[in-house]
Amino acid sequence: MKLLGRILFVGLLSFSFTSTAFAQTSWLDNIPASCNPEQPEGTLFEAPELRSYRAGYRQGEYLVNAAWNRVSNCDEIETFETLVMNSVSRYTLNEGASLSTVCRYSAVITAILDGIDSLYWDCEELCTQDGELAGDISGQAYCELSIALGGLAEADDFIRGPVQICGLAFEIACDQTFEVVTTSYSNDDGECVVYTEGEFEAVWRQAQNNQCAYWPEEMDPKEED
Repeated sequence: MKLLGRILFVGLLSFSFTSTAFAQTSWLDNIPASCNPEQPEGTLFEAPELRSYRAGYRQGEYLVNAAWNRVSNCDEIETFETLVMNSVSRYTLNEGASLSTVCRYSAVITAILDGIDSLYWDCEELCTQDGELAGDISGQAYCELSIALGGLAEADDFIRGPVQICGLAFEIACDQTFEVVTTSYSNDDGECVVYTEGEFEAVWRQAQNNQCAYWPEEMDPKEED
C-alpha cells in the first residue's frame, strides 16, 4: 500500500515555509524546498538544512529496519509498532527550533513512514493497524511542529479517491487515531488541543485529510493531475 500520509511531514514544512513536495517517488526528489535551498554558484558544500534532512532520513530508515529485524513477522505487528513508537517518542522539537532541526525531524518521520509503507505491503490484513500507527506518528509530529512553531499555515488539499476494504480500514483508523492523539497530546511547551480548534481548525483538518488519505501502490496521485 502507499501511504499518501507520508506527505504530511514534507507538507508540514510546506505549511510553515511555503515549499511544495510529494512523497510518492524517490525521497531524494521530494525534499522540501525549505530544506534544500539554492546555493550560490560555485558553492562546494551542501546547505546545512539539506545535510540535516539527509541525516534525518538515514536515521529514520535505520530505526524502522532495526525494529523490523527484531520482529520479521507480520503476526507480531504489535511488537513492531511498539518498537517504532518507542523510537518516535525519543524525537521531540523544542519551541523555536532551528530550520535545520525541523528538517532533520521531518526527515526522520518521513523515512519511518516510508519504511512502514514498504514493510506492510505484504501484510494487507493489517491495514487497520497500519492506519492506527500512521495516525499516531503523524498526530505526534503535527503537535510537535505546531507547538514548536506556534501553529501551521494551510497548504494544498489532497482529494481522497475511492477505496476498497483495505483503504477504508486504513483511513478510518488513521482519522480516529489522529484526532485522539492531537486532542490529547502535550509536552513541556504546551498543549496540542489549541492547534485543533479556532483559527487552527482548518489546517488541523487539512493535515488529517492529507495524512490519512490512502493510495494503492499502483496509483500515483501525480498521474491523476
